[in-house]
Amino acid sequence: MTTLEPFLRSSYLDATSRWNIEMVTHASNISPPNDALHGSYAWLLMGDIHLLWARWFAEGVVDPDRYRTVDNPFPLVFARVLEHMPRVMPQHTDMQRRDIATSISTLIVDEISRRSEAPGRRTWTISEKQELWDASGPTPRCWICGYQFSTNAGHRFLGKRVALDELPTWVDFMRPRGVGRYDLRVEIDHVGALGAGGDEEQLRLSCGWCNRNKRDYSLLYDAPGFMRSFEHPTIGRVSMPHSFWVVRALAMQKSCQYNSGCSSSIETTEMTVSPIRSDGAPNPANLQVVCSSHDPLAGRRLVARDTYRSRMNR
Repeated sequence: MTTLEPFLRSSYLDATSRWNIEMVTHASNISPPNDALHGSYAWLLMGDIHLLWARWFAEGVVDPDRYRTVDNPFPLVFARVLEHMPRVMPQHTDMQRRDIATSISTLIVDEISRRSEAPGRRTWTISEKQELWDASGPTPRCWICGYQFSTNAGHRFLGKRVALDELPTWVDFMRPRGVGRYDLRVEIDHVGALGAGGDEEQLRLSCGWCNRNKRDYSLLYDAPGFMRSFEHPTIGRVSMPHSFWVVRALAMQKSCQYNSGCSSSIETTEMTVSPIRSDGAPNPANLQVVCSSHDPLAGRRLVARDTYRSRMNR
């Protein structure tokens, strides 16, 4: 079993070493130990990378975009995949290669269908909005973070001429909803983004901040891995999680992760995130979903909106 020390020594490479073939190859031969995946989202870190690898592998055999205009593409795709199998799976028998080729071809044809039939973005009618609003319960909330929409935001969503909500004086520096003009409005979100082949019928209500930062991403690794820093008025310089990491964590976890247990969930409560280890950077390996009652950053989470904007701009 790999221990943590050699894993870190071999894999925590500086910017120059990441372009050294020998060092990267050495890092690839060391599996991450359990100690490196002990955070709240170890399952999400592993699940998302497996989903990404599977997509890269299948589409690396045959590019779905090459066959989007072909009627009944399966026979042609299968022939192309089978042609590549001796190089892709050199140790397998012909029967095994055919089975794998069938699986890959089925996945590719399904992806071709999704990309070909994916509808473009459209304008929603008031009746469609009303139906979704009514289906969201007596107090509609953002399906990602649990933010309860204001009365004014609901009225605007349903086509009534009312003023936009005033931007808040204070914002959550880990999830700064309210900095942008449309962060607080109600929006219709496709659970699976249309740009990623999502289902037109899988719709939810989302706050503007979550919807904007969700974009067409679907996996943690779709978002850039670098982190910006923020000069907090009392904590000092801290790293900021990528906004999509926050959205992904909230949407997948849905409930407070307080160690001693908590019944709060996005169904009834607005949620946010904090680092598990206070001195650690809030990356996906060190994030937890929390409610206001169990917030490790209580008293330090909110900063003046103007302060946040000016210090992030710098």
